[in-house]
Amino acid sequence: MTSFLSGFFTQKYFIPHGACLAWDPSLMLLFILCDSVIAIAYYTIPFALIYFIHKRRDLAFRGIFALTGAFILAGGTTHVMDVVTLWYPAYWSDAAVKFITAVVSMFTAAAMWWVMPAALALPSTRQLEEANRRLQHEIGERERAQTALREANEELERRVVARTAQLED
Repeated sequence: MTSFLSGFFTQKYFIPHGACLAWDPSLMLLFILCDSVIAIAYYTIPFALIYFIHKRRDLAFRGIFALTGAFILAGGTTHVMDVVTLWYPAYWSDAAVKFITAVVSMFTAAAMWWVMPAALALPSTRQLEEANRRLQHEIGERERAQTALREANEELERRVVARTAQLED
């Protein structure tokens, strides 16, 4: 086990990735900028998802949002490792990060397909708006019917009072 771990952290047989790029400053700068910007975006998105989960306590499938955040965070770390391996041949560490990303990716993909039927069964905003519109129409109809019934009842009461008065005379 110790030989595996020592082999894991030794880089003596490898060269930095920058050597493969002939240490071309323009090309290396392009790699650094692109991977850094991607990593920053990948690190920002999970925090946005956490904020969203925190603010929307009624959110369905909260776990999927969290798992997606972990997936994106792991993906961002692979880009950080791409920058590191330009100068330092930490390929075993890079492979370990990619392995973790692969595992999280598979769990995320499986979880998404697992919840897909339930997510598709949720009504859309348009469907909810249509149901709300129909409900508002029914409420209006019921209120009109109740008003007509109340008026008819009042009219009937007036007639009963008038007829009773006629009969008492």
